[in-house]
Amino acid sequence: MRLSPKFIFIIYMSLLLGACSSTPAVPKKVLVTKTVKTTQASLPTVKFFDHTDAQAIASLPVYAQCQIQVGLKINPVTGLHLATDDTSKRVQMCAAEAVKNKANVLILPELSLSYPQPLRDKIIQKLKTIAKQHDMVIIAGSYYDDNRYSRTPIIGKNWIELGYKIRPSFYEASPRNGLGMRQGKYLTVVETKYGNIMPLVCVDLISDAVNYQIRRLAAEHKIDVLANINYNPAAWEFLLEANSIVRRHPIFATVTNVSSVFGQKRRCIKSGDNGLCGGNTGVLANIRNNDLACPNCDSVLQEYLPRNFLLKGRKRLAYDNVVATIPPIKQGLLVYKLNLNLKRIPLAANAPDQGYPPISDLKFVSLN
Repeated sequence: MRLSPKFIFIIYMSLLLGACSSTPAVPKKVLVTKTVKTTQASLPTVKFFDHTDAQAIASLPVYAQCQIQVGLKINPVTGLHLATDDTSKRVQMCAAEAVKNKANVLILPELSLSYPQPLRDKIIQKLKTIAKQHDMVIIAGSYYDDNRYSRTPIIGKNWIELGYKIRPSFYEASPRNGLGMRQGKYLTVVETKYGNIMPLVCVDLISDAVNYQIRRLAAEHKIDVLANINYNPAAWEFLLEANSIVRRHPIFATVTNVSSVFGQKRRCIKSGDNGLCGGNTGVLANIRNNDLACPNCDSVLQEYLPRNFLLKGRKRLAYDNVVATIPPIKQGLLVYKLNLNLKRIPLAANAPDQGYPPISDLKFVSLN
C-alpha cells in the first residue's frame, strides 16, 4: 500500500513531538561566584616598645647622625664581618660630640659595634652611661650575635632594646662558609619622648615587604622617624628610596652610612663620588623646596649636596626632600632639630612663627 505524502508528514511530526516530550529538561547554568583565598607575601612582624614613661613628647628634639670610617675584617668562622678595634675610638668620638651639641638622639652606622664580645660589651656599657647621664636615645649601629643574627642596640636612659636586620645582603650570605647572617625575626619601633623611631638596617629599606610596613605605619601616624643605618656603597640608591617614602608619607627619614666602603677610599678621592663610594649620610624631610622650610640649609649646607642631585641650582625631583648629606670620606655629624608637630609642610608656609619649619638649626660638625 502506498502511503500518501500527507500521511507520512503526520507520522513524522508525531514521532518528533513525542521525542521532544520524552527528553529530560536541560538544567539552566547557574553562575557561581567563588571566593578564592589569597595570601600576601609574608610580611615581617612589627613590635612596639613604649619608653615614653608617660612624658610629654618633645616638640623639637635634636638629632645627630654620625658618619665615621668603620674598619672591617672577616670572622673566619662565620664569614661575617668584625669591626677593627680602632673603630671603637671613633664611636666614642661620635658620642662625645653628640653630648657637646646637646643631641637627644644619636644614630651610628651599621657594624659600629661589630667587635668580639668583650670589647662590644665594654662600648655598650659606655653608651648606656652616656644615655643615662644625658637622657639620650642612641641607635648604636649593629653587630652579629652568636646565632648569626644582625642586632641593633637601641639604648635609652634606663633601658635597651635589640632590633633585628630582617634580610641579609649578598655580602652576608657567605657562600664560602655556608653560614652567614640569619634572617631577622621582627621590625622594631621604639616609642620615646623624642618621637616614635623605627631603626632599619641597610637593605631592609629596599626590601618590598619591609617597605610596605614602613609606608603603612607612616600613613597610620605610628612612626615619626625612620632611622636607616648602613655599611653601604650604593648610597644614592638608598637616598632615592628614602626620598620616595618622605615624599608620600608624613615621616622624617635618616640614612646614616660609613664614610667609605670596601677599600674604595683612594679611588673615590681620586675620581669623586659616583654614588658607589659610601658616605652620603643624610636627613630627609618634606620641605617642598621651600626656603622657609629649612632656613639655613641652602646657605650653610648646599655644598654638602651631591652635584648630581641639583639641576640649575635646585634639587632634582628624585632627591627633592634630601635636606643635606655628608660627602664620602668626610667624618662628622649632621645635627639638627626636628619639628615632630609638623612632619609635612603645607604648600604655603605663611606662618613661620607658628611652629614652622619641619627641620631647623642644621649644621655639620667635623670629626676629621
